[in-house]
Amino acid sequence: MRKRIKYIYLAFGVSFLVTILISILYLEQFSALQKSNKDLEHSYQVKNKIIKVQSYLVDAENTQREYLITENKELLKYLRETQIGIYKEIDNLKELTAEVAELQEIIVRLKEIVAKRYSLIYQSTDAENSANITVFLNNLEKGKQTMNEFMSESNQMDKVESKLFIQRKDRTDWLQFINWFYLKLVLILSILFQLTSFLIITRSYKRRIVHQNILENKIKELNLSNSEMEQIAFVASHDLQEPMRKIRTFSDKLAKHHSAGLDKDGQKVVEKIGTASTRMQELLTDFINYTRIVQSNEEAQTVNLEKVIDDVRKDFKEPIDNKKAIIKVDNLPEIIGYNYQLHLLFSNLLDNALKFSKADTPPTINITVTDVVSAETNDERKYIRISFIDNGIGFEKEFAEKIFMIFQRLHTSDSSYLGKGIGLAICKRVMVNHGGYITATAEPGVGATFNLYFLKEPGLINGSVS
Repeated sequence: MRKRIKYIYLAFGVSFLVTILISILYLEQFSALQKSNKDLEHSYQVKNKIIKVQSYLVDAENTQREYLITENKELLKYLRETQIGIYKEIDNLKELTAEVAELQEIIVRLKEIVAKRYSLIYQSTDAENSANITVFLNNLEKGKQTMNEFMSESNQMDKVESKLFIQRKDRTDWLQFINWFYLKLVLILSILFQLTSFLIITRSYKRRIVHQNILENKIKELNLSNSEMEQIAFVASHDLQEPMRKIRTFSDKLAKHHSAGLDKDGQKVVEKIGTASTRMQELLTDFINYTRIVQSNEEAQTVNLEKVIDDVRKDFKEPIDNKKAIIKVDNLPEIIGYNYQLHLLFSNLLDNALKFSKADTPPTINITVTDVVSAETNDERKYIRISFIDNGIGFEKEFAEKIFMIFQRLHTSDSSYLGKGIGLAICKRVMVNHGGYITATAEPGVGATFNLYFLKEPGLINGSVS
């Protein structure tokens, strides 16, 4: 599956790069096509200017003839206008063809020829010259030669520009073809990639639906199985309570009223039966508590942790007094949580600290409250840490995770420290239900620290603590 996804990613990556590359080439060719079209338009302008120059000079020739026939002075004015117009068009031509050296040379010669031709025209229109038939005919002959030179140069200019025009036209046609090719290629590849993507997504979606249906069925089966197991565990633990109470009651009666009739071995047996039944009853109580918090339908509410710890201390008044325990508590905040579960949490932690205290040292238990930074929790969210610090027997570092597993005990049944192996599992479950977590650190013979991390917002009501 992972290999297939890897190939899909690779195929899409290559396809994407190919599409981008072709698109870039298309844009480059499109820019080249735009420039080529401008060059083509430029050639049209040059050819039009050449025609205008020719037409101005032809107009000047016709105006000269008309003046010689009619001697209308207004025609001389128009003649000067054609001269201004033709020089203007020649200057425009020079500017348009600035990048073509051959055309620039022709334009220089063309301007000289035009100047020469207008000089002959003005000579022909002069009254004194017109009266002298020899001079007049001579000017007419020179005018024809000059006009032929002009037409030859302008035609040469047109040929050069026509050649450039053909080259530009061929380039434009080629670029149009290339652009259409790239455009079609991009469209085809895009359609192909989209179809492929659609087929892959559709296929993956169908597989996901199938897997989702299988998963949902498995979840239903698992939930049903868990529900049945929880019901069985809850009912079994309740049903076992009654016979355990009877065993304990009868063993107590036997020890109290009939111990005189038993030898020492019999009295030991009765004592062990009482101890075992008491321990079994405590285990069943803890097991019921665990199943209750797993199945909990309790609604969250504002819980005053000061009151919770006070209630727990009252519950443990006897063992606290017996062991002369010293308990120091910081000002605890109010949080949004489950009162019953928090009572269980603090009860098990206090019970754990009292139970695993040193025989020759009074237990000292410090309950501190501290704001913590994300560096400690590896989380950007803000937490409040409530720490239970004792001076008990502690434990090895390797057991820091194991102690929170259900029915995990660090001491054997022969040890004087008899844990039930479920109290800290309850603590972990309570913290999970509150969106936090619990950690433990310890040093053998020095003591243990249990850190409770509660989300500061929105769980903390009273704000920051010191």
